[in-house]
Amino acid sequence: MPKEKKKRRGAAPAVDVDMTPMIDVVFLLIIFFMIVATFNQMERDAVKELPVSRFQATIQPDITRERMVVNILEDGTISLFGQAYGIEGFRRQLDAYRPALERIGRETDMAPIILRGHRGAQYGVVRQVLSAIYEQDFRRIMFAAHEFEEE
Repeated sequence: MPKEKKKRRGAAPAVDVDMTPMIDVVFLLIIFFMIVATFNQMERDAVKELPVSRFQATIQPDITRERMVVNILEDGTISLFGQAYGIEGFRRQLDAYRPALERIGRETDMAPIILRGHRGAQYGVVRQVLSAIYEQDFRRIMFAAHEFEEE
């Protein structure tokens, strides 16, 4: 007599796991971090030629973290978070960010705004930006400059 095959009891059925949703999420995260890194690089590259300072200044790593970086380009355009504005657009943006900037100023006891002007930017535009900042009652501003190197 041939032996009968015994059925196994309690054998788990084969599990088929669909990995597509997890792969989609991973790709979305990769794209998100690539975009964030690009915006951060755009802020740093917006003003390549800063003025030179002869005064001793402190250089702090990650100084732009949690601060508004205002770039004034050579053609007079005001760049804020990678977007270009005229003076009126800048005033509206500054008004919108005012509560967050005041909170940062209180919490860190440091200037919440960093002003980076191209060395070829017209003084009139810089003066307008400073006036707009002062009109919002911000009295503490950091100015970015390259360190002076003697020849």
